[in-house]
Order: sequence, then structure tokens, then C-alpha cells
Amino acid sequence: MAKTIYLVKKNPESKKENTEWMQMSGEEFYRFTHSEEGRGRYFIHLTDDVGYEADEIYIEAGYEEYQDWYKEARRHRYLADCAKDTTIISSDVPVTGGEGLLLIDTIQDDGFSTEEVIARKEMLKKLYEAMASLSSDEMTIIQTLYFSGRIVTEAEAGKSLGMSQQAFHYRKKKIFSKLAKFLFVKS
Repeated sequence: MAKTIYLVKKNPESKKENTEWMQMSGEEFYRFTHSEEGRGRYFIHLTDDVGYEADEIYIEAGYEEYQDWYKEARRHRYLADCAKDTTIISSDVPVTGGEGLLLIDTIQDDGFSTEEVIARKEMLKKLYEAMASLSSDEMTIIQTLYFSGRIVTEAEAGKSLGMSQQAFHYRKKKIFSKLAKFLFVKS
């Protein structure tokens, strides 16, 4: 049967080196912790391999010791939980039935390739040049639609610029056509 020891300071104000302890039974400890004298006192719960004559020990501690102890206990529990979910797999393991195929060869790379990154940068550079070639009215239309910080319909954008939705749509299509020619035709 598991044995539990309950240790309470005789004087809660005593310093570490001068501390005298009272050992209590489980029932006495319960009554003590629910009494006026036991309120505001902190206890650390030691378990497993405490290296003593008991399986569990409840020992009184100061507030700072109590905080430090449980902070460290939570940290150890967190690290143990993280270790449970971690599996290390070697990427150079042969795949069974793969005829010389390694595990690394079967993993898809979802990142951008170097060519894609360079192409995207070049496209952005061309887009900035194309945007710089727009007139101020054309730039206002683009800014109203895409850079106003909110989603607007063509009707709302046209109204804010003093034109109908149809006129706004026609101008927008002309601007896109101009940008497309600049981006895809010029070198």
C-alpha cells in the first residue's frame, strides 16, 4: 500500500535552516488545510522516486518556492508532452518496393523554386514600370479598386469618381489591356 507523508512547518515564519516539522496523518492534514491556521500556506506534492520511506510527500514551502517548484514541474510536463509527439525519421531510408528509391525522393517540395522566385520578382518589376506609365486618372481608378484598404464594387468606385458603373468598367478594361501589353509584350 502506498504511504503518504504530510510535513507541516511548526512555525510558518521560520527560516529554512531553523525549520521544525510536524508530521501529520492524511485526516489531520485535511483538517489543517481547511482550517483558519492552514489558509494561505503552500504545499509541494512530491511523488515517484522521492528516495524516502514514502511514495508521496506533501511538504510545506514558502510562496516563492511553491511558485518555482510548480513552474519547473509544468515545464517538465510540457517537454514530456512535446517529446511524445516527436518522431525522427531519416530521409535517406530506402522505400520498400521502391527499387532504390529513398524516402527523401518521395516527399514533395511545396516551396517555390529559385526560377519561380526570380520570375515573380521580374514580373513585379515589370508591373511597377507598367504602373508608372499610367496616367493620373488611370492610377486613381487602380488605387480606388485595389489600394483603398477596403473591398469596393465597380458601381461604388465609379460613383466615388463621378462616373457610371459601365463607364468605370470600360476604363478598367482599357487599363488592364494596357498593363497586359506592357507586361507580356515588352521585353
